Amino acid sequence: MDDWEQPDNILADANRSMFREALLSYRLIFGQNLDSRRLFRFQEKKRASKDGYTDQLLVRLCGNSKDISVLSEDHTLYEQAFYDSVVDFPHYGPRLEILQRYVSARKSRNIKDLWQDRRDPERW
Repeated sequence: MDDWEQPDNILADANRSMFREALLSYRLIFGQNLDSRRLFRFQEKKRASKDGYTDQLLVRLCGNSKDISVLSEDHTLYEQAFYDSVVDFPHYGPRLEILQRYVSARKSRNIKDLWQDRRDPERW
């Protein structure tokens, strides 16, 4: 019997893959940068709490500087300095690329923004 005759296995693999990407996306956007972690800890964490309950996985992904490989049983959530959208994000890659283009196209509007913008240090 091949995999096509076992749709539950295919669905389980797809779900696992999308879940991994969702976790890694949160980590990429919030957890890999000090300023983003601070933003999460001091603003977004409060908004993410409901009825006094805070999702500890979200806190570890977005507000913690430690390596996240310990978060998964098979250790597939390795933090990297660079990602390949096709390999690392087959489901969410196109959306993350749109987000990256938007952020990259933003220009500093005042001297404070220019001072804090670390994308292009030679522009100074």
